Amino acid sequence: MLQQVSAPKPTFFPGPATTALIATNIVVFLLLPVIFKCDYPSHPAALGAAYRFSAFPRPCEWWRLVASSFVHIELGHLVGNMVGLWILGRRVEKLLGSLVFLMFYLGSGVLGNIIVLAIHPFTAGYGASLEVIALAGALLVIYGRRFVLLSKRAKCMWGLLVLFLAGSIRYEFVAKHYYPHTVGLLIGITFAVAFEAIGSPKLNAYWESRNHLSSTQAISP
Repeated sequence: MLQQVSAPKPTFFPGPATTALIATNIVVFLLLPVIFKCDYPSHPAALGAAYRFSAFPRPCEWWRLVASSFVHIELGHLVGNMVGLWILGRRVEKLLGSLVFLMFYLGSGVLGNIIVLAIHPFTAGYGASLEVIALAGALLVIYGRRFVLLSKRAKCMWGLLVLFLAGSIRYEFVAKHYYPHTVGLLIGITFAVAFEAIGSPKLNAYWESRNHLSSTQAISP
């Protein structure tokens, strides 16, 4: 008989870090055309995109590794990323805590931009897609390790997450894109594996129940 445990259930409203990130992305999106005017949207490098890896030895260019994650030019791009950040971010923040979550999110963007620009040094990378996929990769590992304890609904959601990630990665390799989703996924998976090993007491506390549940109960997402 499996010992069932309870899982953290995210509320409809995200935590403070996820809320701040979503708000910042929206504010930046609204301000870009006002501030940059003629450079918007035809010159993404001028708007803060991570551009030309060779430029980053200059200290004045390093800010792009963070700022580029908040730059969205197309409304559909912004909406898609913010919906993903709301769905995934509120779960990851609940698991890791706001500070660790924020460090993970921003760190994924910086490291991911460095890797992507090293592979394709003349690309202009912007948007939160890489970080959102990193969050998905983290959840893939954290919930995957407890798959047998998940409810049927949670297992279906986990399966849909796998299909979504597989589709995103496949598109990049078929289209020979510059692989930001692939890089983000690998970063998220690596972080989650490391956090499971180093921060397991903190993580497991969310799955511990004061009273053991019966074998008919299961985790809900």
